[in-house]
Amino acid sequence: MALFSDDDASQYQIRSSKNMTYKVRGDMKKLLPVTTFFLGAALTAALVFLNATLDGNWRPSALASWGTGTQPASNPKTKALTELAEVLKNASMEDGTVIMTSINKAYAAPGSLLDLFLESFRVGEGTAHLLDHVLIVAVDPGALRRCRSVHRHCYLLRRSPGAVDYSGEKHFMTKDYLDMMWGRNRFQQTILELGFNFLFTVRARTTAGACLRTAGAIH
Repeated sequence: MALFSDDDASQYQIRSSKNMTYKVRGDMKKLLPVTTFFLGAALTAALVFLNATLDGNWRPSALASWGTGTQPASNPKTKALTELAEVLKNASMEDGTVIMTSINKAYAAPGSLLDLFLESFRVGEGTAHLLDHVLIVAVDPGALRRCRSVHRHCYLLRRSPGAVDYSGEKHFMTKDYLDMMWGRNRFQQTILELGFNFLFTVRARTTAGACLRTAGAIH
C-alpha cells in the first residue's frame, strides 16, 4: 500500500514549487540592490572614460551615427574632421605616417621659419621626397593662406569658442601655454584615433634642425 496518494503527492509538489518560488524571489530581492550598485558603478566608469578620452565637441554624435549606421548631421566640426582625415590620407606614407609641424601667421611670413623649414628638406641629402609627407598645421587663417601658397598639405586647426588663441606668442608654463599644449595633445590624439602616425617637430627656432634630424632618421 502506498504511503502517499496521488493527491498528496500533487499537493506536496505544488507546495514545494511555491516555496521554491518564494525563496528565489527573496534571493532576487537581496541581490537587486547589489546588482544595481555594480551596474551604476560600471556605467559611471564608462562615462568617465569616454569623457576623458574622447573629444566632446564631436565624438558623441559621431559614435551615435556609427551605431545606427547613418551619416552624422552636417556641421562645422564634422566637416573639419572629414577634412583632416582627407589631408592625412594625402600626406601620409605607406605606413600611415606624416611629418607634422605647426605655424602661426608670424612664423609663416615670407623669409621666416616656414621657408627655412621647407628649404631644409630640399637641400638635405636624400630628404626632398619627404616633403610629400609633411603636414603643416596652421593655427590661424593667415598662416593657412601662406602655407597653401608654398606647400601641398596644409590644415587649419580650428578653435572652439573660448579656446586659447594659438596665433599669438605664449610664454613658457603660463596658463595659456599649458592650455595650448593640452589642445595640441588632443589634436594629436585625434590623428592617432583616425589611424595615422605622426612625427611632430616643434614650432621654434630649432624647427628646421629638428626636422632635418628627424628626416635623416627616416631616410
